Amino acid sequence: MRKRLFAFLGSLALLLGGGMLTGLGGSAFEAKAEAENIRDFGDEEDADRMELAVSLTGSSITSTSQSFNLSMQSVKIEAWNNSTRYNNVFARIVDENYVDLNTAKAKSEEAQKNATEEHPYEPEVYEARVFNINNAGKSSKNVVLPQYINYGSPVAIFRLHVTGIDADACYDYNNLKAVSYNNIETIVIPSGYTSISANAFAGAQEAGVKIKSAEASALPGWEEDWTDAEVEYSHTEDSYSSAEKRMLSVNTTGATAFGEGKNFFVGYFDEANPENNLPLTMEYTLLDSENRVLREHCYYELPKASTTLPFDAVGTLAGKAKDDRYVDVEIPKGAHIDGESIVFHNIRRLIRDEAGTGVIFDPEARPIKAKPLISYSGVSDFSSFFSLTPDQATFIGGYSRFSVKAKANYEIYQTVNPSAYESNKALIENGTLRIRLLFSSLSSASYRVVYENRNGELVTKTFFVRTPVTATEITDGTQIGFLIKDSDVAPDFSIEKARSVQLCGFFVQADLFNATKNSIANNSKKSFRFATLDLLPDEGVAGVQILSIGAVLGIAYGSYAALFIAGAFAYYFYCKKKYRNDEFRRVNTQKFVIKSAENFLGYALILSSILFITARWAMLKNTIVVFNPLDVWVIVFTLAGAIFLGFAIKDMVISIKETMERKKKEKLHLDSDIVEDGTK
Repeated sequence: MRKRLFAFLGSLALLLGGGMLTGLGGSAFEAKAEAENIRDFGDEEDADRMELAVSLTGSSITSTSQSFNLSMQSVKIEAWNNSTRYNNVFARIVDENYVDLNTAKAKSEEAQKNATEEHPYEPEVYEARVFNINNAGKSSKNVVLPQYINYGSPVAIFRLHVTGIDADACYDYNNLKAVSYNNIETIVIPSGYTSISANAFAGAQEAGVKIKSAEASALPGWEEDWTDAEVEYSHTEDSYSSAEKRMLSVNTTGATAFGEGKNFFVGYFDEANPENNLPLTMEYTLLDSENRVLREHCYYELPKASTTLPFDAVGTLAGKAKDDRYVDVEIPKGAHIDGESIVFHNIRRLIRDEAGTGVIFDPEARPIKAKPLISYSGVSDFSSFFSLTPDQATFIGGYSRFSVKAKANYEIYQTVNPSAYESNKALIENGTLRIRLLFSSLSSASYRVVYENRNGELVTKTFFVRTPVTATEITDGTQIGFLIKDSDVAPDFSIEKARSVQLCGFFVQADLFNATKNSIANNSKKSFRFATLDLLPDEGVAGVQILSIGAVLGIAYGSYAALFIAGAFAYYFYCKKKYRNDEFRRVNTQKFVIKSAENFLGYALILSSILFITARWAMLKNTIVVFNPLDVWVIVFTLAGAIFLGFAIKDMVISIKETMERKKKEKLHLDSDIVEDGTK
């Protein structure tokens, strides 16, 4: 019996030793908004959109923050025009092997000179993207984007392979105004386009433009919300007219200048002397719910995006031609930012230094400010998707969980994706498809916790969410738990010290889901990013119920121990009295204690399995993580309890057999010849 007990305890120790799991922590964005007197940014000049195209391609808002999708692009000088009598489509070369036109011509001449029958001349092919579509003064209403553009005739000097489309492709550069479609009714995207920028055709739906794509569906490289128009996929080349087929591969009439391909610092940071920092700064006006001015001249300094350089840059000299990022600004509750008031400051032209090995400020250029082009049609409000109520806070073993109750608004889908809703309305009504609202991109989101340290000071800590979960569905009435490892916040952090807990940098996904096929309906997915979401009320944890899972388990174990010990004592005296004259069944106190201890431990393991499963289901349910601190204990106690239960069943079967055998012998008087021993 003792050996069995020791072996059992040894197996339990091994299970506990193998049940340790760890996670990763880190830092993510810190949001800050401030209002003060007008700042002096020096004698700034307005950015020339022909050189630096700054756009806001989207915006979202929560009760405490507003976000913008910022796009900054250095416009290349050469945009190659495949002008025909139908329309003008300008493509810019994005191939790193292309330097300039003179270099390309020299390379072509050298290749033609060295051509032989075995190795005939082949023009160099450069990757390009559609930069602008200009239908001004053209009679055709249909635009077919090119696959290839040849420069040079009759022998091509080089060839452009067009594989993508830039944002705001229909911006009217002639009149320097927002996107304009100039009576275009249809835009056809041929096969081979591997990437389409977000808001490539912003406003197409309002303009009544139809988009036709030769692909079967949106490809992974096509950014979300690349068009707000209704898209017709699988538009095969067989459906093209002969004139449209000729548009797929055309000769260019030459390069058109859309700026000079300049290079810019869009944030400069001096780690040794922070007072010299020149962060990209957004100036804005804050409005109330009635669009009345709350504060003018508010400023938000964008944090450095580069992880390797002491600056952020737009332009090929010091980075890439295009920089897309999110701008997350904290705002008072009930307020919002006037998008038309936004201006970006602290932009500087950059040039190579004298050694040619680095970049410096252009000493002859003035600083620049840029008023961005707004290409989004509306601000996505989190409250349109969900109504959240802080629920409770629970903690156990170095982990804290903050939960909210969510009420989903499925009707919002008709607003955010009306074309998909209308085209799938019948399938939605008959139950084939259902509307889903999900939290997505959680693995790239972060928690931001404000807590009171041991000195009574408020400290802010930001770190990544401990989960590789891509998305989790939020249904109406769902309780959602957000789990935090206390040590990720601080060594001295405990749940009662939390003053604010936020989920930062997450997405809400809306789609149509086919449960039978376990798939999302084509073109039904829309994603919206949000900066911050409060998981606690204004008063912090004081405003929610705090529940200690450890205390609940302690009460349960204490009650179990008391009941078991009381029962064991009662059973001991009962058996001692009943079997005092039975030599073979008389109670042996030492064996009784050992057996009771074994049963106490075994039934405690079974109880632990039940308790931890219940706690996992009731108190840490719907927690947005893959690892839950109770999971390992559920596994350990369930396995250990199962082992004990197996031994207990075996002992019970043996005991039943012995009892039956004894009763059988007594009934047959097989022991009648035994002499009385005088103990009765």
